[in-house]
Amino acid sequence: MGIQDAGKLRAVAPSMLPLLVDRLNDVKDRYRELAMNSLVEYWKACPSEVEKTIKDLGFGSKSWRIREQVLKQLDPPVAASVNCRCLRYCLHFVALTVMVVNEVVGQCPSITE
Repeated sequence: MGIQDAGKLRAVAPSMLPLLVDRLNDVKDRYRELAMNSLVEYWKACPSEVEKTIKDLGFGSKSWRIREQVLKQLDPPVAASVNCRCLRYCLHFVALTVMVVNEVVGQCPSITE
């Protein structure tokens, strides 16, 4: 499907977007890449639904691979290619993630101790 099928994409977005985000956790690179390309196509048709799904299911996922793939999506060349508003929208969550990681690392015992 392409951007010309925006109405059809919007109609099935609530059921398809969670499946695509889940596919970002696939072991095979090819399937992760197909899922990301599909999310980009959905983004062109219904950006707000994709942004909400990425925020809720991508950043909120327990899987490190899904979070990694979502962060890769925020890479500037990819974001520029889809005229991405998500970068601005999701930077808050990226900053929170970094702060949480820094806090956890700060609580770890030092190797020199």
